[in-house]
Amino acid sequence: MNPNFEDMRCEMIYGRVPPPLEEDPVSKQPCYPSLCSILTPSTAICPKFQN
Repeated sequence: MNPNFEDMRCEMIYGRVPPPLEEDPVSKQPCYPSLCSILTPSTAICPKFQN
């Protein structure tokens, strides 16, 4: 999936292997406080990705 954070749409991409989470720019995209109930101001990465 190739997300568009401007209009909140995603483009489906088939046949491409996704990058590792550490290299994926999407994993570094901040959470949206109005949409994420577990976000805290000091959170550096999305809580849903944390182990």
